[in-house]
Amino acid sequence: MSAPTVAQAQSERFDEARQAFEEGEFERVVELLETTVGGPVPTIRDEVIVRESRKYLGAAYVLTGRPELATQQIRLYLESLEALPPDIELPAARIPTQVNVVVRRV
Repeated sequence: MSAPTVAQAQSERFDEARQAFEEGEFERVVELLETTVGGPVPTIRDEVIVRESRKYLGAAYVLTGRPELATQQIRLYLESLEALPPDIELPAARIPTQVNVVVRRV
């Protein structure tokens, strides 16, 4: 059995973060995604995973009381939508109100 490629590992990390978000483990989301998209330059190359990771990380920052970091990630997420149509979305019922407030403000 061969080792997973970098792209596979990044995809798996994103899937793990998405699952953690759905389970309400917001600190775990931050732990998983902060190293890949938390800085000014993402360490991953897949544009869809970068965009969606920023969305989940931004929401997790809101839900863990980090408004400045949340605003930064949500702004980057929204800017990326101009270049790419959204492919993966959180069901509206799962987006907490406080996240939508930040999104509307940004």
